[in-house]
Amino acid sequence: MAERDYVVTDLKVGQKATFDMQQILNLIKSWFTLHKYNFSENFYQDIEKEQGKDVKIKGECDRLANDYVKYVIEFDLAVKELKTVNMTNNGRKIKLDNGTIELSIRSYLKRDYSDSLENKPILKFFRAIYDKFIIGDKFRELEKELKDETYGFYNEIKSFLNLHRFE
Repeated sequence: MAERDYVVTDLKVGQKATFDMQQILNLIKSWFTLHKYNFSENFYQDIEKEQGKDVKIKGECDRLANDYVKYVIEFDLAVKELKTVNMTNNGRKIKLDNGTIELSIRSYLKRDYSDSLENKPILKFFRAIYDKFIIGDKFRELEKELKDETYGFYNEIKSFLNLHRFE
């Protein structure tokens, strides 16, 4: 089984605001595409309630770092009490969404993602030695790169929410 080394465990950004839900989803997908990640939406739930819709989306995005390690960034997007509102922006009427949005982000390095060394106990033993003594410094570099990318994604979403305020 592939080993997971968590780099960022619980990074959150959220606020109650008026926003364009479609723009946020497009931003998330385009960020991962730009950084050459494979985007996968694992879960989507849309529940109608009296106060508005509750939407939950879970995604997992991955990219190969090398032949042995894969970067993985997971996110959970939750929007509560989502309602469509009509607003005027620069003299134009536009439809936007209003609700409480929260994005939670985690990232980890997935070692031996193809499970090629997992089948035989002796190979598993050598993998442990290889990981600890031979390429330990390389893992630290990969962790730093993944941490920087995770915070880059976090800052992009945070900036979007702060810049695109409609009042």
